[in-house]
Amino acid sequence: MRINVLVAGVGGASLGTEIIKCLKLKSELYNIFVCDISPLAYGLFEEGVAKAFLSDEKDYWGSIERICTEAGIQVIVPGGEQPMRLLNPHLRELAAKGIVLASNGQEVVDVCSNKAKLFEVLAANNVPVPRTYSGTGNDVFASLSYPCIVKPSKDSGGSAFVSLAHDEEDARIYANQIVKSGREPIFQEYVPVSGGEYSFSVLSTPSGEVFGGVGIRKVFDIKLMYVYKSKAGIISSGYSQGLISSFPEIFKQVQDIATLLNSHGPLNIEGRVVNGRFIPFEINPRFSATTYLWATAGFNDVDYFIRLLCGLPINERPAIIEGYYLRSLSEKFVPTEVGAVLPNSVRD
Repeated sequence: MRINVLVAGVGGASLGTEIIKCLKLKSELYNIFVCDISPLAYGLFEEGVAKAFLSDEKDYWGSIERICTEAGIQVIVPGGEQPMRLLNPHLRELAAKGIVLASNGQEVVDVCSNKAKLFEVLAANNVPVPRTYSGTGNDVFASLSYPCIVKPSKDSGGSAFVSLAHDEEDARIYANQIVKSGREPIFQEYVPVSGGEYSFSVLSTPSGEVFGGVGIRKVFDIKLMYVYKSKAGIISSGYSQGLISSFPEIFKQVQDIATLLNSHGPLNIEGRVVNGRFIPFEINPRFSATTYLWATAGFNDVDYFIRLLCGLPINERPAIIEGYYLRSLSEKFVPTEVGAVLPNSVRD
């Protein structure tokens, strides 16, 4: 019997569309349903989807309830941080309907969603982290060394609003831009990329044991891979490509971080290596946008986590196929009569 899975949030070049591709690799097990608040979200028109829905931005939870009822949804996979935050408060209602949310625990989400708090926790537990400062007082700017990273304490996934400040003037300008956007800035020591930048998937079971993981050592040969590059440094983008392997020595350090945070699901941990020590600079309490590359390399964390949540056996865990995994953008045609393509909008 197939499992009815809803991917909530499927905008183009996003985590949601990568999750769809992971599920399609196991098409014999899953019926894939998708929803998004935008009628032109790329994933609404993806081949292999059983049914696509428009969710209502003004009544998001209500529209999700109606979608779940109509489609007989058994599992919801958030396609990004925003759907995850909107759905996590409704875990009890979902459970009462027999629906599982494929998300990490609320405590992990809360800690990782506040970068200032996250790096305090890591530093207090002797995890090597970049020197991190919060606030916009003169004492903060006097403490910084340059270049440094300026980013929001929340919503910085995919390097959104992340900047490299060359001096105090830059730092003040970037911090002010973040404040104007309604966020709080943090400042981090810039960690050089010479030892390699890595992104890891670390999947823990619902009981909190590390199930497994995989990593990618990023390469920065193409513009898609970075949002900023100069002699002073590189800021990577949300689109990773490079060498995928198990990287056992580094993964042991990453696994310890997942255990420390008491993870009960997927974690995406990014960092750079200095003298053999992994220094994390970003941790997201969700699947990584690199998840489809993981799956093609032999670690389908989306499939594994759904099986763990539903109590289904995992009979085979293929070895990681080490090698370079590359990616690009793709295109899709949508007729002007979008309503004709998506007649099952829950907003109608």
